[in-house]
Amino acid sequence: MSESSIPELTKDSDSQNGQYLLSLGNKILSVKFNGDSVTTAIINRDFAANPFGESENNSPGETTALYRGARELMQNMANETGSPFRYVFTTGNPRMIEWGMITGNEIFGWEEMDIPDDKVYFRGQVVIKPDNTGVVLDQTELTSE
Repeated sequence: MSESSIPELTKDSDSQNGQYLLSLGNKILSVKFNGDSVTTAIINRDFAANPFGESENNSPGETTALYRGARELMQNMANETGSPFRYVFTTGNPRMIEWGMITGNEIFGWEEMDIPDDKVYFRGQVVIKPDNTGVVLDQTELTSE
């Protein structure tokens, strides 16, 4: 991945609500941590001018790079807090249905996938767990007899 395709990460400065914004090219991906779950929403910067179509200003790979950045952010948050986060990706966009089944699965490793026979939507779900970087002992195990 070239340096120009690394998403810029900014914390939403308007609130203390656990929201981060990843931006790359013409797209912004909002990543919000809420308790033990994570939600995402992606928008084109020129959505108001072209709400129902692909923007001619989009570059190939923007969506994938943003979601790779989001996956890394989710892992970092799980590691920092020591708590897992449930992430559910749902879409009815035909392009993103295929993306979710293939590329999304490569990025997130879905534990569950729901794709109806008529493929009108895609839903992938995964629990992002903290990396096992050491043994965490229960406080009662720290007291000696």
